[in-house]
Amino acid sequence: DPQRGSRLKRAMEVREGRLGAASAASASAAPGWGVRGSAGGGGDGGRGGGGACGSGLPPEEWRGADVLEDEPLDQDEEREMRLENAAIRAELEQQVELARRAEASMLEVSSLSHMFASKIEQQSHQVETLFTDAESTSENLTLGNRYIDSAAKHSRDFRLLVLTFLLVASLSLIFLDWYYP
Repeated sequence: DPQRGSRLKRAMEVREGRLGAASAASASAAPGWGVRGSAGGGGDGGRGGGGACGSGLPPEEWRGADVLEDEPLDQDEEREMRLENAAIRAELEQQVELARRAEASMLEVSSLSHMFASKIEQQSHQVETLFTDAESTSENLTLGNRYIDSAAKHSRDFRLLVLTFLLVASLSLIFLDWYYP
């Protein structure tokens, strides 16, 4: 029924401290709610512990204020409150699990990022080594090409020298053969 839903909602708001002093006073006039004055100085006005209330009044000023007295909930309202509490708890546990997963994912990303950075550092040293080796290889190739060109030139000169020697020796033999019959 609408009155019970309204009472349940107001009870939850008062318990959570959502209602201010004016709302609490107007709620006290609602059917089914009792108002009890605590002018006799009986502690915190029947609210339980000594914390802050939704009215925003400090505990010293509660003594003279009218405080709503909670009416006991019937079984249906209590069951509804328990179901709502269970739903809220399940939602919070789900959010905690999502936060844990996000934290685990972030730790994994951080670990991968660290590993990536260390691999890049290792590879940068290797790349520098490769670059140095490539420069020295290029210099060695240039020097090797000079040696090959020089060897090719010497080879041509040597062949010409051998050809000249063989030609002179052949002509000398022919001459000697003709001269000594």
